[in-house]
Amino acid sequence: MKNVAKKLAAFALAAVVALSSVAAVGAAEPAKSPAKAPVAEQQTGVEVSGVTVNTAADGTAAVTAARVTEKSDEAPAKAVVPTSVTVKGVTYDVTTVKTGAFKNAGAVTKIVLGEKVVKVEKKGFTGAKKVKVIKVKGKKALEINKKAFKGVDTKKITVKAVNMSNKQFKKTVKALRKAGFKGKITK
Repeated sequence: MKNVAKKLAAFALAAVVALSSVAAVGAAEPAKSPAKAPVAEQQTGVEVSGVTVNTAADGTAAVTAARVTEKSDEAPAKAVVPTSVTVKGVTYDVTTVKTGAFKNAGAVTKIVLGEKVVKVEKKGFTGAKKVKVIKVKGKKALEINKKAFKGVDTKKITVKAVNMSNKQFKKTVKALRKAGFKGKITK
């Protein structure tokens, strides 16, 4: 019986030593810190994929110069305001068309507003004198400044709000009419 007790005591001692050495090895390893995620910050005049934007700390961006594609045999010239842009690893939702965003879009016949765009500022469409179609991809109603179309003949323009509910479409129509838009508005 003494032998059994000795063997049992030796086994228990070996288990304690083994467990304490594993804990010591685990404690000796440095803790890995998580990688820091990029943080949204306020920046102005940042050019990304042909679009110039101002970014905000809240994760939104405003287009100050839209991307204009040249006219080709297959497609007319068009200007695009993207749904989002990525700057320094941070993705910003494009929510606003700033004053003069289309000032270099004189030959553009189609404008496409991304899904997150909800606001067009004063003189937002100024410069797009040949535009015939404005396609709005967003689901929310647009807030349009009264002078957003200054210098643009809106009688020949069609606004297509393709993804809006009836309620949001009606709000957009009201905002467009209040801004002096005289063209066709379709869903």
